[in-house]
Amino acid sequence: MIVERQRKHVSVPSLRRNPVYLFACHLEWCNQGRLDAYQELVAALDDPDKEIRSVAENLLHRSSPRRQLKDAARCGERW
Repeated sequence: MIVERQRKHVSVPSLRRNPVYLFACHLEWCNQGRLDAYQELVAALDDPDKEIRSVAENLLHRSSPRRQLKDAARCGERW
């Protein structure tokens, strides 16, 4: 019985993951620096759903400091 409860508890996070939820996590991570939101994005990389993994990967890439530095360098090249 305890094992069944633990299994249910483990499966709950993947049930609530959807693109809108992940986007909300992305916004909370980028705007408020919430580590738990970032951890949800990282955890979604292991989701059984291929679409969810792809969305998480893209959102993490968008919030990458490496990307921001690269974009800033491009802006400097134009001027």
